[in-house]
Amino acid sequence: MTIRPRFVRGIRHKLLLALSALIAAFAVFVFTFFPSRLERQAMSATRAKAATIRDMTAYSLASALVFDDTVAARQVLGGASREAEVSYIIVRDKAGRVVASIGAHPADVLPVETLAADRISADGTTISTSTAVMSNKEHVGSVEVGLSLASLRAEVASARRIGALVGVIIIGVGLLLAYAISTLVTRPLTDVADTVNRIAAGDLSLRASETNDIEIAELVHAFNRMVDTLVGTQAELASVNEGLERRVSDRTSALTSAIEELRRSRAALEESETGARRTSELLQSLIDVAPQAIVTTDHEGYVTRWNRAAERLFGWAAPEVLGRPLPYVTSNQVHELRHGGAAVDPGSGTTPAEVSRARKDGSVVSVLHASGVLRDEHDHRIGYIDFYADLTERKKLEEQLRQSQKMEALGRLAGGIAHDFNNILTIITACTELLTEDVETADARTQLAHISGAAARAASLTRQLLTFTRQQVVQVKVVDVCQTVREFEPMLRRVLPANIDFSDSISRAPAEILADRTQLEQVVMNLVVNAADAMPRGGSLTMEVCVIDLQGADIVASEGTPGRYSQLIVRDTGIGMDDATMARIFEPFFTTKDMGKGTGLGLATTYGIVTEMGGFIRVQSAVGVGSRFEVYIPEAHGSMYTTGEHGVPRAGQKEARSPRCVLLVEDEPAVRRAVRRTLERAGFQVLEADEGGAALAVVADQGERIDVVVSDLMMPGMNGVVFGETLSQTHPDLAVVYISGYTEFGAGSGPKIDERHAFLQKPFTGEQLTAAIRLVTSEPG
Repeated sequence: MTIRPRFVRGIRHKLLLALSALIAAFAVFVFTFFPSRLERQAMSATRAKAATIRDMTAYSLASALVFDDTVAARQVLGGASREAEVSYIIVRDKAGRVVASIGAHPADVLPVETLAADRISADGTTISTSTAVMSNKEHVGSVEVGLSLASLRAEVASARRIGALVGVIIIGVGLLLAYAISTLVTRPLTDVADTVNRIAAGDLSLRASETNDIEIAELVHAFNRMVDTLVGTQAELASVNEGLERRVSDRTSALTSAIEELRRSRAALEESETGARRTSELLQSLIDVAPQAIVTTDHEGYVTRWNRAAERLFGWAAPEVLGRPLPYVTSNQVHELRHGGAAVDPGSGTTPAEVSRARKDGSVVSVLHASGVLRDEHDHRIGYIDFYADLTERKKLEEQLRQSQKMEALGRLAGGIAHDFNNILTIITACTELLTEDVETADARTQLAHISGAAARAASLTRQLLTFTRQQVVQVKVVDVCQTVREFEPMLRRVLPANIDFSDSISRAPAEILADRTQLEQVVMNLVVNAADAMPRGGSLTMEVCVIDLQGADIVASEGTPGRYSQLIVRDTGIGMDDATMARIFEPFFTTKDMGKGTGLGLATTYGIVTEMGGFIRVQSAVGVGSRFEVYIPEAHGSMYTTGEHGVPRAGQKEARSPRCVLLVEDEPAVRRAVRRTLERAGFQVLEADEGGAALAVVADQGERIDVVVSDLMMPGMNGVVFGETLSQTHPDLAVVYISGYTEFGAGSGPKIDERHAFLQKPFTGEQLTAAIRLVTSEPG
């Protein structure tokens, strides 16, 4: 856990702290570097000056030392000592005796081997240098010159004071600039955060204001688009909720009407009690055929009537309960019923209420219950009559409604994220390819390869998201499930651990469905891998494939319609699941695996694929027993249709010609720039447009020049499909390559795919884009 100072609580504080540290470092640098540099330069100049005085004096003393002329030597020293910095000058003959001197000089003498070397006195006030005096290449003596460092020290001290003053000024001005910069940088974020809080409080009409900062503007744009998507999703969910609530209400009304009808019948029976006795057999028949469970008891609580609907609902046959206490309630509930009879309205009975009752097998069923009083001809209370309507179907519909709302919301969220993420991955992939061609070092190429690999893994994850949300362009055709699983079986055996016993039972009869073969293989792989993960210590895994005919009683209305289905069953003897886990297994990103061992998209993707095929999944599991997944996909009807890789037919093509000019239509500027650079690097001339209307204007102006169009599908204003249809009317021979991170178009309303039109899923490589362009611009065979 990282411990941060309490005062560093936001971007502004961090930015202010970083800038302050940088400014302080710069001020310290100014304070220390420049005085030190000045001191070194001054010392160097002093050394040079000392050397010059030394050499000039030595040259002038040569003749005086040769002729032992002390007067001449003193005159030379007098001229040399006119420099203010000269502290002393000593002249010695070749025997080391002092011939002449000026100024206070040290008693020690520089040794001969250090001639022409410099030294600084112990107190640091004087620098000394000496050299030999030569005459006709003969050593005739030596001269030592000492210069005072007092003026140099004074200059350095002054420079340090000025450096300290400048450093203080830099720190003061820098802190003010840091405060201003941090305020300027964080103010747009603060405004966006305020707007987000107001939207989170419930005001979905608000939108964050865009700023001039590119990064924050992109964040605001993405957030506003997310809010727009959320508003649209709420409207659609409200519509679905209204429809489902209407169905629930209609069914409840029907049940209430039935109970009310029975209540009126009871009133009629009470009014004509004498006639009712004569027609008791008829009434018993009516009670037996009633769709609701009807139970009558005497005033002691013993059962007097138990119709067939009660037998079906509670499980006990009439002979098992007649003359005995009510079997479906506890002793406490019996007490409540006996004492609650006084609260039953003699005229209309109790208001229908939802209660829970036990069944013979020990399970509990939710029912709608109403009760009334039975009276004899003297208006004396002789017992009670109870009506029960099974609410299991209603509960299931309510649960399906909640699940549908949750899955729809998660699906739209995942689709929106995948769309934006694929655009980002397209930029990363394109820029990585361009940089790979430019770099020269192996280390740089390795780093770019790591980036490219990470982008590929991210693209794989987004493809699962798109499959889960059913927003991916797929290659649909008639596929034989039995043949596909049979051919895929060797791959399945390779991915299973050695401690798992795998067996299968695949029907020889064809089980044909309308699907994308790759997606079908993904469904099989996900179910098998999920089963293997549930058996960490080994076990048995069984897979069955056959064709089954589901009748009305075999299928719930929410699952599908009666008919022939291809059935895929995967059973394991693993750890199994409890009810809480089973309720969430198809949620995206839900996983029971350890961190880093699963994305939680396997079963969610499987659910999305099967649902898109028009099928459904049933799951049975218990802790410690294992799990059974049953996949039902409706049988295919009609002829097959298919497309080649990336939506481009591969059969019947001649060698591609070389297109020269490409019209690039893309609304995202960053994606457009990256794709343009990729195309230009491949040798194409590129024209640009940011939406369909502008692209049509470019085609109208440069139509003869353009060889192929590369267009995004999802664009504001005129989307890629409408643009492509309009373009095909004016330029039917112009080839088009559609690109998209995902598509929301349903079957029959998506882009046109044929020998002149192709589709590429974002992200794609430059090689894939170039291949698609050359393929759609080739001549048909």
